[in-house]
Amino acid sequence: MTQDELEKLLSDKNMKKILSLNSHMRRAYFLPLQNAFKENVNLTPHYSKNLKVGVVIGTYGAVPYVDLQLHYLKNVNKIENVLVHDDCSPQKEELKKLCESYGVDFYSTNRNLWHRTSVGSLGDENCFFEGLKWARMKKLDILVKLSRRLIPCYCWIEGFKNLVKNTDGLTFSSYCIKDRFPIRTECIGMNVNAWASNEVLGMMNWYLRSEFPIFAEYWYNEIAREIGHYNKSERYAKAMKDSSFESSGYVLWKSLLGINRYSNEERNKNVLWHQANSLEDYHKKSIEVFGDKYKLEDFKDIVNI
Repeated sequence: MTQDELEKLLSDKNMKKILSLNSHMRRAYFLPLQNAFKENVNLTPHYSKNLKVGVVIGTYGAVPYVDLQLHYLKNVNKIENVLVHDDCSPQKEELKKLCESYGVDFYSTNRNLWHRTSVGSLGDENCFFEGLKWARMKKLDILVKLSRRLIPCYCWIEGFKNLVKNTDGLTFSSYCIKDRFPIRTECIGMNVNAWASNEVLGMMNWYLRSEFPIFAEYWYNEIAREIGHYNKSERYAKAMKDSSFESSGYVLWKSLLGINRYSNEERNKNVLWHQANSLEDYHKKSIEVFGDKYKLEDFKDIVNI
């Protein structure tokens, strides 16, 4: 796809057409995965007591944010497997050294992938794709994808593991009542067996190679709904019965995300997110953890997404 073709496809007129589609048409547009699975496939999870959870952080530079994120993942939550995915930022070497200091894995794209606020980011798509491949290689049960500025500043891992085992879910996230997003891409927990299946990864790879734009919040929600269809667990069926329409297809992770990405209401007050918190909030937390390592202006992000 040429740059001119991409610009035409991403024009306001074309995107308005896409967003005006009803849910069934959107499903067909965004998800050629629908018939990829055989009808007799069974994705019902069998979680053990020793649930292995890993995290991939999607970022473009933003070293202070990643440093704070890694502190809480490694030093507070004691999560062994963490990957930082950088979209070929000017700070990639600095990020690589930071990852080495924490003993976590680092990946950078070989070029910067485009971003469009209206439809999402190829860099973020690649974060999901490479993160899931990494999680499969590590033999993890669950991969949690976190955006660089979604920082839970508390120990959340045990509560999350309980949520996973009590619901037998394949996907964990929330929605936004303001934007009417059906899922929140700043934080999605994914069952590795289902999400890193050849069917899902194959589809992701096609979109990445073709540089075809997606409306991420709808697309990932439809993946969650599709794979959830093959989850035969009674616990999962009960969780879906108790869920709202907005959270259909995944288990609601309300304690960390709430239901409004612009507010810290209805979720743990120790979560930092740039649409609900100020630069001063991040800097204050940084001072608590690192002292005077970072200045306030260090938290002015390279790109405001």
